[in-house]
Amino acid sequence: MRNNTYLDEITSDLRSAAKNGTLLSSTNGKRFNWVLRKDLALANATVLTEENHKNKIYELIRSTSITYPEIASVLSRILGEEISYKASPSDLTIETLKDSGVNDTVAYFLVTTFHKAIADGNFLTTSQDLEHLLGDQLTSLDKSIEALLL
Repeated sequence: MRNNTYLDEITSDLRSAAKNGTLLSSTNGKRFNWVLRKDLALANATVLTEENHKNKIYELIRSTSITYPEIASVLSRILGEEISYKASPSDLTIETLKDSGVNDTVAYFLVTTFHKAIADGNFLTTSQDLEHLLGDQLTSLDKSIEALLL
């Protein structure tokens, strides 16, 4: 089982956007794949407890990827207010995160590692394995983001 990028990694971005009304990213508008940790846990448990999975390789990622502008739209729907998206240089994104209460180290890591990896196109792979394993139990993007804001 090959787990993918945790959507949970962007919790600080989401909370900062909810506080400031703007979702900043240094991802160069690139798409990335995502999955909620809860869904990964359920998929792993499914594979370990059901028959017919021996010696199979599963790419535990979504069949579609997302962008930060799409996330801003979802945030707007969830919060009932306009959350804009703005591409920004890394230093501004880090400072904005810090100003919204994110720990300095976390803000720096999020932008210089995670945002950079997205900008470099490292999370573009897609697969239907996760949908195949979980079906209706797979958490939607809206519900995933809502859960991360709690």
